[in-house]
Amino acid sequence: MLLITAAQMQELDQRTIKEFSIPGLILMENAGRGILGAVKQRCSTGLMVIPAMKTVRRPIV
Repeated sequence: MLLITAAQMQELDQRTIKEFSIPGLILMENAGRGILGAVKQRCSTGLMVIPAMKTVRRPIV
């Protein structure tokens, strides 16, 4: 497994959006779908808890 920092992931996301013309929303939907698939494969009980985070946008001062 490859571990990267948040800053590295953000850079990879931006490169993917620019170089492959994939909208950021689609990129994030695909990432979420991939994570869900991985969780479903590893969940043997059939029960799942899916955490969700709310994005908070703050004005730049």
